[in-house]
Amino acid sequence: MDDRTWTIVQFSEDLTVEAIPTSWIQGEWCHWPPFKQEKLTTSIKKCEALNTNWPRHTIKIFRNATFDDYAKARLKAKVAEDFSDLNSESECKGKRKRIQKMLSSSSDESLENIENTKLPPPPKMCKLSIKPNANDTVSSANLGQSKFEETFLKNTPSSSAETMVHQTVSNTAVKSYGNANSIKEWPDALMSFLFIIKFWWRLKNQNHLIRGILVNVLNEIRELNNNKVETTSTSIFVKFPDIQFPIENDEDFHKFEEELGNEGNFNEVVNELAKFGGSNPYNFIKRSMSSILNDSVLKNYSWLGRKGKKSLENSLTAKALLQAAEKCLRCNRKDVELAIQSFVKRSSERMKNKVNKNNGL
Repeated sequence: MDDRTWTIVQFSEDLTVEAIPTSWIQGEWCHWPPFKQEKLTTSIKKCEALNTNWPRHTIKIFRNATFDDYAKARLKAKVAEDFSDLNSESECKGKRKRIQKMLSSSSDESLENIENTKLPPPPKMCKLSIKPNANDTVSSANLGQSKFEETFLKNTPSSSAETMVHQTVSNTAVKSYGNANSIKEWPDALMSFLFIIKFWWRLKNQNHLIRGILVNVLNEIRELNNNKVETTSTSIFVKFPDIQFPIENDEDFHKFEEELGNEGNFNEVVNELAKFGGSNPYNFIKRSMSSILNDSVLKNYSWLGRKGKKSLENSLTAKALLQAAEKCLRCNRKDVELAIQSFVKRSSERMKNKVNKNNGL
């Protein structure tokens, strides 16, 4: 069952209205991904999982504005956008009632066209401006502090640490300029404070993005390390210099079997054979087995050792081939055994064809 939902919210910074995945909302905050337009649209439609490293913005949530259909949520968001600029408390009440009424309506006549609507860019931080009149005077320290909080603190996200910094700046400005006769004596210093904190806030958002990128890179490196194939091992064709590959006599074949009795050698041979690969079990056996055993040896063997031939079933070479096939193809063991039987059975036929080819027949 699909439990994805979208909620209509209004961003406090620029008063834009948007339908966003409900999982992106945390209290009065919304995490907004720093993606380009196409990827952003896809993320919202698919309800991409929340990443707390995304920048966050303050929002207002409309009541009864959560939907399990994205197209309907976008349509309702478009309706709410026309009434989102609330200028006064009285207008706010009336317009919000109209929004709630329209949001609760069941009209879906524009759902077909809403998918092509272009999403707005992420909200931008509010630019603060303080332009006091020359005739304005500061009657008390409280007046200076209230103006400062009105223009800056109200539009800046707050946490326990950030609020402490903002309050410190506010108190410093009030102590330095709160008792001045004219407000025009302190805007330059106050704007310096605002510039520093705004710059700090941007650095913090960039730090969140960098942290997110680093986490993804570290995860990829970890995954590569986990799936890394050992490449420093010596090839089996070099590791056993006393054996000539492909093996053409029983003596060398017995030497190879003795070398496979060592667990370390056996594992290296399995890894080496697994690198041959193949489109199917028979193709893999043909590629790998022909590099180890010549047909002149295989003609004396059969899988079960019938008709006077030697058994290959219990040999370490066969076990290494089975494990290598399962490792690289993830196939059924029975299919690999049948492939070995078929390849060994045709050894005499291959030798005959090779002789005819050399004789030009």
